[in-house]
Amino acid sequence: MTTTPIISASHLQKNYNHLTVLDVTEIHIEPSIVTTIVGPSGAGKSTLLHILGTLLKPTAGEIWIENQLISKMNDDQLARIRNQFLGFVFQTHHLLPEFNALENVCLPAMIGNRKEAEYKAKAKELLEFIGLKDRMHHKPSELSGGEQQRVSIARALINQPKMVFADEPTGNLDTKNALDIHDLFFRLKKEFGYSFLIVTHNPELAKMSDRVIEMKDGKLV
Repeated sequence: MTTTPIISASHLQKNYNHLTVLDVTEIHIEPSIVTTIVGPSGAGKSTLLHILGTLLKPTAGEIWIENQLISKMNDDQLARIRNQFLGFVFQTHHLLPEFNALENVCLPAMIGNRKEAEYKAKAKELLEFIGLKDRMHHKPSELSGGEQQRVSIARALINQPKMVFADEPTGNLDTKNALDIHDLFFRLKKEFGYSFLIVTHNPELAKMSDRVIEMKDGKLV
């Protein structure tokens, strides 16, 4: 049986002045797997991730998300696509310091005008699943680095996205917390069918992943 990709792209290019930093002929990202993008610094990994996640516009090429051609969409349309279908986790957690863990997780659902009772219940379910049941009313300053990153993962999942993009999500964590986050990604995939596209320099995470995409000099190897 052929699986329909969540994301497909063709003839992607990103240029800065006369420098081409990304040149990808074709790429397809499948559902319900953990895909990692690896390669040396400057290989174009984050650029590719940000373009596929609609955070950065390509110089050329076409991108489909859930069979919708997004390459020609305006900023408002892209914002709706991000809110409805995509989740994001970065190396820095970007939690709002004045909000507690539960409130931070709920933010994308609030922006998407979801029903409050539904998204609060979902946020509590996610925080319990990731091991923060007793920490959901704590503010970021009261949480460890690993706990803050778990909150950011729950926030990325609150709208039940089709794809979660993660850019070096364990880059600021110690070995134990990094391994715990890696394990969490795979538990989330197994329990809920979430799909992850992760840029990483961590060889252990790449070994664990279902698919590895290697990049060098802006191209797929």
